[in-house]
Amino acid sequence: MVNQEQTYLPGQSGEQYQFLLSLLNHPIFIENADRKAEFVNPAFCALLGPDFSPDKLLGADAKTLHMLMGMQCKHQEAYTNAVNDAVMLGKAETGVPTELKNGRFLHRDYFPYFSGEQLRAHIWIYQDVTPLHQGADSLKHERTQFMQVLSVIPADIAIFSPDHRYEFVNQSAVQDPGIRSWIIGKNDLEYCAYRGKPKELAEQRAQYFQQALTRKEVVSWEEVLRDAKGGEHYYERTFYPLLSETEEVASVLMFGLNITVRKQQEQQLAIAHQRYMKTLDNLNEAVLMADGELKTYFINDAWRGSFGKTLEQARNGIIFDLIALGNYEFYRQVFSVLSGFTENVQGRIDIKDKAGRKRWFKYKISPGMHEGEQKGILATLNDITEQVHMEENLLEVVKKQKELNDLKSAFVNMVSHELRTPLAVISSGAEIMQMMLQAGRPKEDMEVYTQQIINEVEKMTAFMNDLLMVSKIEAGKIDFRPERVSLEQFIKELAAERYMPWKDGRQLSIQSKGLLREIGIDKKMFRHALQNVVENAFKYSSGKPAPRLHIRYSNTYCTISVADNGIGILSSDIKELFTSFTRGKNTGNIPGTGIGLVVVKYFIEQHGGFVAVKSKANEGAVFMIKIPYLPA
Repeated sequence: MVNQEQTYLPGQSGEQYQFLLSLLNHPIFIENADRKAEFVNPAFCALLGPDFSPDKLLGADAKTLHMLMGMQCKHQEAYTNAVNDAVMLGKAETGVPTELKNGRFLHRDYFPYFSGEQLRAHIWIYQDVTPLHQGADSLKHERTQFMQVLSVIPADIAIFSPDHRYEFVNQSAVQDPGIRSWIIGKNDLEYCAYRGKPKELAEQRAQYFQQALTRKEVVSWEEVLRDAKGGEHYYERTFYPLLSETEEVASVLMFGLNITVRKQQEQQLAIAHQRYMKTLDNLNEAVLMADGELKTYFINDAWRGSFGKTLEQARNGIIFDLIALGNYEFYRQVFSVLSGFTENVQGRIDIKDKAGRKRWFKYKISPGMHEGEQKGILATLNDITEQVHMEENLLEVVKKQKELNDLKSAFVNMVSHELRTPLAVISSGAEIMQMMLQAGRPKEDMEVYTQQIINEVEKMTAFMNDLLMVSKIEAGKIDFRPERVSLEQFIKELAAERYMPWKDGRQLSIQSKGLLREIGIDKKMFRHALQNVVENAFKYSSGKPAPRLHIRYSNTYCTISVADNGIGILSSDIKELFTSFTRGKNTGNIPGTGIGLVVVKYFIEQHGGFVAVKSKANEGAVFMIKIPYLPA
């Protein structure tokens, strides 16, 4: 039935089609799926009145044109309702009688045109049947003329009887006039056998024909035919059942279009799509695509490799199952792209990989394409974890370098201050003693300066010892050698030796609470630590009541508290209190190195304990040392 050797260019076919339909005496009106006039011939315009022409009506609202046509009818409301019902049902109908106000009689044919399952157009054809009242010859002439026009339309057109036998076939479907004459009254099985076509082709057509016949519905399908050279040709076929006035199938119209070019384009598009997806799968970046409702429809191999998740593992395919909703900045950017406010946005996000490790990604979000339309998002994620770690390491190095520089500056300032003052005292004391010796003054007059020199030398020695101790601590060269002692006796002996009294005459107050127990300590370390805390309490509370030392024995720890009523510590300084060369901002001219508490903290931690401090400016300070008991 189908001519495999002749094809028409879409532009040429459309122009010939419209030209031929324009020559018909039958009024023809074609509206598209959006109910806009796509074709109107002069004969249809003549029904509406002398002021209408095809150029004016092209693109007009179809409902309006039907309303204008109804105004020409004797029964306007019935005409309008019948047209609306036909469009709503979407079923072909023929021979619907229409009586005009001017006494003419028309038969109206309606054909909905489908491409696959999609409605493409509504076709209205009117036949003037007034001559039926004047004689059958005129009507036969009109039918012949109509068939002649159908015969040259550049599309495969055939009309079948209800028993699936050809009643008409046009020139586009079968070019050979002899075969065209022979085929009338034959069925597709006979035609395929005659032309050497596969029997399966006829059986397939018979199946679709039977569906259209029994269901009284339009049926469409695609056929693939091969020419003599083995080339494939694709056709879209449609069976339209034409119903009589009694709603029985009077005949079946077959309409066929050559869609080979379209199929080839679809195949090329499919190949391009496969290449595109293959390219995405080979990218190092993780790629995610989601539609306008954020349902993911693609993730590439890099995504699955990084996060170990597939589309099937994401509940309902929602993007939130792949990237946690808590990434607020990421989703703010996503919704910005979806809303059209931005097109391409970038940012940084951290996501746990399939091993549960946090990794950093640089993301880019762009508008996506889904089902041929620009909607949804395309997100690419590039793993920058190593880069982030390098940045963090660099920042840590910079931070440590700054701390080192600050420490160096503090050390230089501290050394400069702590050495300059004693050296100045020693130098001036020595000069005074020299002058006194030259003047013959007795030795007794020089004792005060001798003591000053001794005191300053002791300070310098203590300072150098502290520096040496910090150096040993950092080098790990101090051994921890605990032994069981009576802590209370140990402290009282130390107090009697150094703080009964202190240099300014005040005496350390000592109290204890709880069951007296032996405790394991390194005597040298613990003496150094406790001595530093107690002497600070005296040094920073000059002119105030003497410091107080409390010992409390609990079941697990022994706590030693040293409290004073001195200048206290600013809250902003407490967190840096145990950092080398750091002193409180309110210490003023009170001498100190800023390294004593560093040694204290280290020595107490060697005992498995810790040091804590409570203080407010000008309200004194309390240092608490907690030491666990040694195992029995």
